[in-house]
Amino acid sequence: MRYASPQCEDFIVACRYEGKMKNCKTLIKRSLIATGYCCSFNYHYNNDRSRQFVQPDIYSFNYGDVENIE
Repeated sequence: MRYASPQCEDFIVACRYEGKMKNCKTLIKRSLIATGYCCSFNYHYNNDRSRQFVQPDIYSFNYGDVENIE
């Protein structure tokens, strides 16, 4: 998946930070998220490759078996 997804520099063409043009490669980093890769700015976990993704349980009051419907 890492090599199949687009590189950030393929679609981010210009970066401005604090009113000045910057090299996008120094501002935007490719981050692994639960659904694949994402280009991120100022993302805390950019360099933490040891993270494990866990799908959280989803709870809803109207999900699942329904009983006693009149």
